[in-house]
Amino acid sequence: MKEEQKYETFPLAGLDIRIAKDYDALIVTPQFLATPTDPTIHSDKNFLLSKETALELIELLQNAVSMLNTPPDMKH
Repeated sequence: MKEEQKYETFPLAGLDIRIAKDYDALIVTPQFLATPTDPTIHSDKNFLLSKETALELIELLQNAVSMLNTPPDMKH
């Protein structure tokens, strides 16, 4: 089984990010496709991220992209 078939996935079409000053946080709304063949964009969930969580997410994403850019023979 291919790795991409192990998980139910929804292709990310974009992100809407707003500032929630009352909470000193960000509101992130993912925009996604329900299926790869359906062009309808869904954005039905909002996520509240503290500054600390947002910074952690940035670091996690940067590390994951770095791993993707590492040649296969050097990955752990």
